[in-house]
Amino acid sequence: MPWEKNDLFFAQIDLDGEIKKLKKFSNKLINANKNVSFFQPYWISETILVCSEDSSGWWNLLFLDVSQIENIFIKKRVERNLIEYGVPQWVSGITYFSGAIKNLFCLAKKENSLIVEQYKDLELIQEFSTPFTSISDFSVFGNNVLLKGYGSDFLGIVLEIDFAKKVLSNLSEQIYIDHIKASSKPETFWFKGFEDQSTHSFLYRPLVDNFRKPPLLVRAHSGPTSFFDGSYNSEVQFWTSKGFFVAEVNYGGSSGFGKVYRDRLNYKWGIVDSYDCKALVLELLKLDLVDSKKVVIFGNSAGGLTALNCLSYGSIFTAAICKYPVLDLKDMHFNTHRFEKDYLNSLVGNYEKNHDDYINRSPINHINKIKKPILLFHGKKDTVISYKQTLKMQEILIQNNKYSEVMFFENEGHGFKNIENREVVMQKSQEFLKNALNI
Repeated sequence: MPWEKNDLFFAQIDLDGEIKKLKKFSNKLINANKNVSFFQPYWISETILVCSEDSSGWWNLLFLDVSQIENIFIKKRVERNLIEYGVPQWVSGITYFSGAIKNLFCLAKKENSLIVEQYKDLELIQEFSTPFTSISDFSVFGNNVLLKGYGSDFLGIVLEIDFAKKVLSNLSEQIYIDHIKASSKPETFWFKGFEDQSTHSFLYRPLVDNFRKPPLLVRAHSGPTSFFDGSYNSEVQFWTSKGFFVAEVNYGGSSGFGKVYRDRLNYKWGIVDSYDCKALVLELLKLDLVDSKKVVIFGNSAGGLTALNCLSYGSIFTAAICKYPVLDLKDMHFNTHRFEKDYLNSLVGNYEKNHDDYINRSPINHINKIKKPILLFHGKKDTVISYKQTLKMQEILIQNNKYSEVMFFENEGHGFKNIENREVVMQKSQEFLKNALNI
């Protein structure tokens, strides 16, 4: 995948649009002897290009002089540990650089927040710490930066920063709304995961005391190399308002914590992720924060594979709720969309050589082992993971446990968009947990 390794090429193109010269960038300090991922090359002048690259273990800034295509050289390199100027590009429209060499602005992720940095002639002039965990529509107009920000307190606000006057202007009608003010805030919690490696999570404590000890809802993110960033999530807040304790697991393989952390999942998808989810539960039980008999795991897409594998092995989890889950790695290998065609080569291994791993880590091949209740949702227009895999599981699931249920939506794809369908999902989930957890 492009965030694991890619190559950076430069070309000279004539007036007819034909490529005259093609040059691959190679440098002994960067990518001559190692796999490196370049992120978002962006021209800031006719001859200077900025991008980020992860040869240091973090996506850091690289400025290249391309005055002569035969002699591309490093103009400046910025190495900063624990800071990332890039993310896996799961969605289009991600921008981390904007402006020009005389006034360049860059986004940097530091811990759980984002920083806007200003450079003039490649020199860092100033930085502005934002309250945001996620930013989109990042654009520059002169000295002004315009962006849309998201955070634990924000649904998404449009903000303008005037760096010349150091003035913030909120262009949205309202930053806070009443129910967000009373929301459960994410707490960073590190624990020992797979092979005792330090692993990140966010904890959300219940807003009401509806239980003697709260049930625990564990969320495994999709991707699987995506991440939870602590941004406001209405589903999380729905459950905390009902007295549930919610935990989001940035299991080994998640982004935002450096290349080594991201590489933990290589060839171990279905192992590291599930182990880390279980390890977090055990840690929270040891701290006596949640009810050991009421532990549920949620997972969408890749997170569904993680969740169902957690139920297949061990007895920590009481139930699972999944949307459009990955169930069959063999089917995914042959039938997924073009962008992810070879993704499993790094997550599981070469199909011919590692065929047994594709079978053993696929929940669909272990469904008879699962005696715990499961609630599944899938859209029939899903082109990433076919709903027919979920259909295969439906009969066996319902036979294994009377509370299990499968629900299909005719007009949904991979990721539910229709607000009425999303309301149905929440209502069904609440009914399911009342029965499965006996509450």
